[in-house]
Amino acid sequence: MANAPEPEVKIIPGGDAIINDAALVERTEAVFKSAFGAAKVQRVPPITASEDFSDFVNAGVPAMFFFVGVYDPKDVEGSRKRRWSGGPVTAPTGLTEIADGVRRHRRFHRAAARQPSRLLGTSRRQETLMRAFIGTTYGSIDSFSIDEVALPEPGTGQIRVRIQAAALGFVDGLMLKGKYQIQPPLPYIPGGEIAGVVDAVGPDVKGIGVGQRVMTWQLGGGLAEYVVVNADDVDLVAEGLSPSIAAAMLVDYQTSHYALFERGRLAATDTVLVLGATGGVGAAAVQMAVRAGAHVIAAASTEDKRKMALALGASSAIDYRRPDWRDSLKDAAPGGSIDVVFDPVGGDTFEPAFRSLAKEGRYLVVGFAGGRIPALPANLALLKSASLVGVDIRHFLSRQPERARRVRASLARQVMTGLLKPPVIMPFTLDQARLAIEATMSRERRGKVVVQPVAGHAG
Repeated sequence: MANAPEPEVKIIPGGDAIINDAALVERTEAVFKSAFGAAKVQRVPPITASEDFSDFVNAGVPAMFFFVGVYDPKDVEGSRKRRWSGGPVTAPTGLTEIADGVRRHRRFHRAAARQPSRLLGTSRRQETLMRAFIGTTYGSIDSFSIDEVALPEPGTGQIRVRIQAAALGFVDGLMLKGKYQIQPPLPYIPGGEIAGVVDAVGPDVKGIGVGQRVMTWQLGGGLAEYVVVNADDVDLVAEGLSPSIAAAMLVDYQTSHYALFERGRLAATDTVLVLGATGGVGAAAVQMAVRAGAHVIAAASTEDKRKMALALGASSAIDYRRPDWRDSLKDAAPGGSIDVVFDPVGGDTFEPAFRSLAKEGRYLVVGFAGGRIPALPANLALLKSASLVGVDIRHFLSRQPERARRVRASLARQVMTGLLKPPVIMPFTLDQARLAIEATMSRERRGKVVVQPVAGHAG
């Protein structure tokens, strides 16, 4: 790798430019000579995009072409797509474009050093790098940073997705800290709730093509510009559903549905207590239980969150931080007890909430966003004739994949038709990935954290 030659820079006056700005050409050449040395920069005769400029490349040496001038804006994007080169430098001042050109040249050089066999001897800039939030050790978020990594290529039965939105949850923070029960191989890119556009298709893929909008749940890979996944693991995103909403509801809404109806056997006559009622799964559970005809009591830590829960349809909302919160719960519940507890929080509310169950009540263990995994005296289940029910959405997906796919499609239709409200989004850019991960660990957040790697595409 160390012996891979650095790409040369070819400065081409004019090209498709409508004005050949001599001063801009001089300035561009000077900047590149300063950055890479005069020996690596060459000004070549003007050519057009329709001509083959491979003759201007020394044999065995990759090159970056920068077409310098003032361009018709409509032609710029097209020329970028055709040339796969470094240019064009387009603005009358050229300062921004020159700086961007230097950056792209350096990215190209790193790609040549990593995979010289693919890049040497070609005049076209091969897109072999992408940006990603990646780490090489677990234990601290400080081990993760934005870096340039190899662009993944789809293999047999796989597709590559240009990521438009990646939703994050509490699990993502645990994963980085090494505290989750599953630890994917390193280096690791967080973010598994992904929506985007198919960018490339590997061999033996049927029914999915380039340009189609898809969503998928993976163990990671979402905090990047691209990801490769098995074609069988994606759903098509319906028209009218934005990438951010698709990613944000993908896991949370299905988890809530599975918990309430598959595991909790929710009936219209039930009274349901939803803890963490304004988080991703909690907010979805409130709405689904209300739609099923149940009496829903929401528990939340702040007045704003309780108002939000009421707006989602809860009959009442209580402050579980109050020492007497079980008295408030008893007053709010018809008959004074709870048939189903939906708990994605754990922590100190776990045992008091279990004690509030009616006979034959069901306590749904969805997660531990409170940070502490609680314990329960076994005699309480006996005294209540109650069930402590685990909710593992991955089990449902693996055992009943087609049924799970139908549920996801149904939930998407309900959001699109207004039967369910879409999740509240907390948007972040890829450069804000660290802040996004930290937000998933905060009990003060409202809504679902969503990272949008490409500005203007997330929706």
